[in-house]
Amino acid sequence: STWGKKPAVVLCHGFTDSGLCWTRVARVLEADYDVVMPDARGHGLSELPSEGLVREAMADDVAGVIEALELDHPVAIGHSMGGGMVGMMAARHPDLLRGVALEDAGFGAPPNRFRNMTEEERAQRLRQATGWVEQLRGKTREELIEICRQQSPTWHEDELGPWADSKLQFRASGGLQFGDGGKP
Repeated sequence: STWGKKPAVVLCHGFTDSGLCWTRVARVLEADYDVVMPDARGHGLSELPSEGLVREAMADDVAGVIEALELDHPVAIGHSMGGGMVGMMAARHPDLLRGVALEDAGFGAPPNRFRNMTEEERAQRLRQATGWVEQLRGKTREELIEICRQQSPTWHEDELGPWADSKLQFRASGGLQFGDGGKP
């Protein structure tokens, strides 16, 4: 096995996605890196703890993965919610990482369009997103793949299945919570 002999990269997915949504990226990176694609709590095959999606706990979950796998200062890359997790994890556990890359980072570093929203407006946005996923839940995997193909015609075919599966597996219907009661 070559595990542990290459630098590590941890890929953190967006809201309603799963670790396997990074599969196409992982295939590009795997020759040079040990690639870790964890499922966030309530996503993919990860359980949803009773406390739900609390941003600080989710950031600590990423740190826990790094520590449990004994990764030597990996680079963490996060998309959307995953970007928020990575950013917060880097702030809470700065000695664990070599570097970070954030794409359209979610909670903790909201885009300008969310900055002036009230807490209730942000919560409404999250309810809308989870409501959309609940509507998709009644579809078959094949129907979801076709929906994704129509909504994202430039996506590679390899990305459609993991996207569909992630919507069927998503369990975090309450949306994100903020353990400190503060704004993202």
